[in-house]
Amino acid sequence: MVLVHTGQWGSAASSAEGWLPVFPSLAAHFHVYAVDMTGSGQESTMQGRVRHLHRFIETLGISQVHLVGHARGALPGARLAIDHPELVQTLTLFDSNIMASGGNPPPPTPPGSSTRSRPLSGGFSPTPEDEEWIRQVTGRIRQGLCSSNSTFQEDYSAIQAGGLKTPTLIIWGFNEPSGTTQPYRLGLELFKMISKSADQAQLHFFNQAVTAPYRDHPGAVTHLMLSFIGRVLN
Repeated sequence: MVLVHTGQWGSAASSAEGWLPVFPSLAAHFHVYAVDMTGSGQESTMQGRVRHLHRFIETLGISQVHLVGHARGALPGARLAIDHPELVQTLTLFDSNIMASGGNPPPPTPPGSSTRSRPLSGGFSPTPEDEEWIRQVTGRIRQGLCSSNSTFQEDYSAIQAGGLKTPTLIIWGFNEPSGTTQPYRLGLELFKMISKSADQAQLHFFNQAVTAPYRDHPGAVTHLMLSFIGRVLN
């Protein structure tokens, strides 16, 4: 089993350590890996993260895997299941608003006058060379995000078109604060989309849970995952 964390910076679940509440209970039943996804350079794009995840599994010599993805980490797992259905036995997705809505990450804010006027660490003001370096780096980031945005739409379209046939378990926090009046509807929309092509698909809501139900209810989530995977394998 391979666990893929979210890509939301600053979140308690934005690294492999975020899986700690549920890792021991899952490891009692599976050989579990929690991978730290890359977050810089070319590999920060969604294409890069899919490649990273695939190579990680290949390098370990895993022939079949149960993939688990949280939020933005669900998308590379779903893409891998579409491209390599023989590799992914089951897919478990937690609170992936971005998959449900086909949304894109916002572009970075380019450096402006506030950046130029703000002293660097140590009290030194940016030089013209610093400004040029910032401009070039921001340009590369923007190009990468444009490419990533395109890939988000491609992946979303592939799911809409019925490309995801892997048995899929969707787990959602009923109290997830998505900014909508009924945040659970995103989970329902994702289930409707995936269940059209994945014959074995389930959607479960956890009350008193927000964006990471496996942190709020680790025991119950483990039991649910074991039940679903067991049903698929049998």
